[in-house]
Amino acid sequence: MALRGLLLSPIAAATLPLTTSGGDVQAQGGQPAKPVRLSGVITDSTGVGIAGAEVQVIGDSAFVTTDGQGVFRLTLRPGSYLIRVRAIGFHSLDQIIQVDSATTSIGRLTLTPAAAPARTLPDVVVEAEPTPVYLTRAIDQGFFRRRRLGFGTFLTKEQIDAYFPLSVGDILRNIPGVRLESGEAGGTRVYFTRCSDAVGVWLNGVRIRAADHNVALALIHPKEIAAIEVYRGIAQIPAEYRQDNCAAILVWTP
Repeated sequence: MALRGLLLSPIAAATLPLTTSGGDVQAQGGQPAKPVRLSGVITDSTGVGIAGAEVQVIGDSAFVTTDGQGVFRLTLRPGSYLIRVRAIGFHSLDQIIQVDSATTSIGRLTLTPAAAPARTLPDVVVEAEPTPVYLTRAIDQGFFRRRRLGFGTFLTKEQIDAYFPLSVGDILRNIPGVRLESGEAGGTRVYFTRCSDAVGVWLNGVRIRAADHNVALALIHPKEIAAIEVYRGIAQIPAEYRQDNCAAILVWTP
């Protein structure tokens, strides 16, 4: 494993020059280096994994949350990165990592519990129009940035609720290149015209691994969806969500 990390305060880390996208690193022949699949684990001071911790690559769209054991996975090109880890009840942690083609693990990152506040802070009056809470996670993940690029289909909660959906399939029904069929048990199955069996499903930035994408979609209740992105072909899929799939469905919840 080729990995070198350094803990810094947010102020000190912000002054360091970083290759945040990894795009400047090239392989032999002048071609961009291939992305590297990395894993890591976020724990508390006792070594117990922290579920739901947010791991963000500063200056990049990569943003994931940990699973029930505190494990997270990222796909990055070789280069230097500043990652920021946050979890409710803990101090945030900034970590610089160096990724090369041999790197497979970021290792274990430990968060320190945050002390309870000594007093209640005074109320803050915000005069600007607030962002709806149900879209906060999607905004953090670059939902509107990707929508401006013009690739894929993007639906917000208002658009989703207008369908009165009973399943995720009901939300996707009117998207060109997507067709619905009745399943053996009476449920609705979703198929893509240009991608039959390699559809990736992500929930809040974490891929749902299941027997097929319809099994993954069945785990998501449509009433819990705040926003959804649908990419019908591999050319549309953002790089961070392009793995072994030729289509992608990104679901965001509050």
